[in-house]
Amino acid sequence: MQLPFIAIRGNLGKDAELNYTPQGKAVCKFSVPSKTGSKDKPVVTWWTVTLWEKYGETMAPLLTKGKGVIVFGTPSVRAWEANGKKGMSPEITCKQLVLIGERQTASKQEQEPEQGQEPEQEKLPGSDVPF
Repeated sequence: MQLPFIAIRGNLGKDAELNYTPQGKAVCKFSVPSKTGSKDKPVVTWWTVTLWEKYGETMAPLLTKGKGVIVFGTPSVRAWEANGKKGMSPEITCKQLVLIGERQTASKQEQEPEQGQEPEQEKLPGSDVPF
């Protein structure tokens, strides 16, 4: 039987939480949004991502609010009920995680180089080719 597989990219909504089951297994959870729909009417879905055991313990300190990630894993839906309301929450059991950097804020983007310094220019592959 083939299990479904999903990949999403986004920035963490808050710092990851690391907890332990009664049996002592580490469980790291964090949330990541994905956008679908059109530019005029975007639909944002918040996914709860779970990392288990040593992988969760290792990654938890690196997973802070605003950190960009690509999550690969198995999707599921958890039904819940609270205060008489019912709902469903999308979840991903993470199999692989790629850290891709921080979200750029206006203050980071507007920073100018110090006086006397040249702005850093990204060197592109093949930019040393003379033609």
